[in-house]
Amino acid sequence: DRMLVLLDPKKMDRELTLFDRVNASGQVSPVKVNDLKLDKRLKNILPETLLPVQSISIGSGLLDRKDHLVVSATATGKTLIGEIGGVSNILSGRGKMLFLVPLVALANQKYDQFTNKYSPLGLTLAHAIIGRHEGDIRVISHQDRGSTFLIKLPLAESAPLFKRKTKKKGLRDSRILIIGEGGALIDILSQLLTSKGSTSTVTSSNHETLKLLRGKKFDLVIADQNVPNIETSKMIRERKRLQPGLPVALINARENPGSRNTPIKMGADLAIGRPLDIDRLLSLLSSLLAHEVPY
Repeated sequence: DRMLVLLDPKKMDRELTLFDRVNASGQVSPVKVNDLKLDKRLKNILPETLLPVQSISIGSGLLDRKDHLVVSATATGKTLIGEIGGVSNILSGRGKMLFLVPLVALANQKYDQFTNKYSPLGLTLAHAIIGRHEGDIRVISHQDRGSTFLIKLPLAESAPLFKRKTKKKGLRDSRILIIGEGGALIDILSQLLTSKGSTSTVTSSNHETLKLLRGKKFDLVIADQNVPNIETSKMIRERKRLQPGLPVALINARENPGSRNTPIKMGADLAIGRPLDIDRLLSLLSSLLAHEVPY
């Protein structure tokens, strides 16, 4: 009850939640990118004039490698501040850049944007979902000495020296196991996949699911996480044991980073929220079947 009172905006004691006070800037002089000491390649892809929060950051020593805590409203240009500081350091030979995001969908979006934007500069982008690979990330901070990120990932299995080129699999001719109670959603999903050339098998019980996994070969499992007759985490563990490498997508999965039962932590490869965006759903499933992690 005390915590609820603490978080109630109407009863909140601002002094208990106050971190710092900063003076608001009445007028901000916009910074011209051409006036900055930046690599010409970076200047060419930046806007001519920076937004207010970006201009304030430049004036606060961003390009002098000073630490920054940026607090600003949505869509005011915070991301570009990190890009300018990080990419400028990379192009100057001063280390690498780590960009962390809290949501899987946002990670996918930023990866695509950064790839299109910065690959022409010769930068290489690595895209890692730490939780999906059962990894761990820790942050160690020291006053006036910056922060250290410790990322632990399991070692990858050794790969053969030469790989045979194989055609990537898509929805066509794929065998898909759909786990759900039936109803409009499952029927529409089954018909949709069939129209794309897939063969769909629908089941609604834990016993039948495991029986099918033992007796048939599938390319993909799509499960409704809210089906009462399915123990989702158990099904995923059995899937890994019976058919290693078989991808699993969970529908109506609510991502709660603090929970032990989030789809990614349970071993699922893709979490799909409702309402379904059909075009995006088909794109994500195609990527999953092609063994391209769709985040």
